[in-house]
Amino acid sequence: MSQEQADARAPDAMLLRFVERARAKMPAARDDEVAFVAETMRGDFVRNINDHLRLFKQERNGLSIWRAIQECTHHGEPIPDVIAQKLARWGAELEKANNARDMVRALELTGDKGAYKGPKHLNAIEKRREVASQVELVKGLYRLNNADAIKLVARNSHGRLSHSKVAKDYYSYFAKPSQRATPEGQDLASVMRRFRGDD
Repeated sequence: MSQEQADARAPDAMLLRFVERARAKMPAARDDEVAFVAETMRGDFVRNINDHLRLFKQERNGLSIWRAIQECTHHGEPIPDVIAQKLARWGAELEKANNARDMVRALELTGDKGAYKGPKHLNAIEKRREVASQVELVKGLYRLNNADAIKLVARNSHGRLSHSKVAKDYYSYFAKPSQRATPEGQDLASVMRRFRGDD
């Protein structure tokens, strides 16, 4: 079997493993119920791995990769190739490390700015991601704009999240579009008149 054929069958093999786990948890369930639960479990697993990888890309915090590995281990799934390749690169960098600081850098636990970013920082980012994802979900389900979706998520949190907290989490995770400042003392009308040559 070629590598392409093996790669094409990997999702089927993963689904079969999740079907086995679902069957073990629900021995009296019908096949269609087991298939539905297995698909849901697999979808959650894949989404969690992708979230960890996306968070690593965003924060450059190696703990995200380790959390993805823990997720794979917990579910008994093989570690994806992209993570194995990252581990190999980290291993090569660890070989060059001369001290603890070099090791922390080699494992990308410092972020882009070189300061250590531990689990507390990563947990805060994950909480913001969770709130931001709720807003995105509400936007899609109810076809709302950002402001209305943020209000709805805050209201439905029953006091757990304020409107400003939801907005802050959403815009910090999904980078709020930058506001282009107009030159001081000028309004848009005067800038447009100058652009058209009316001034």
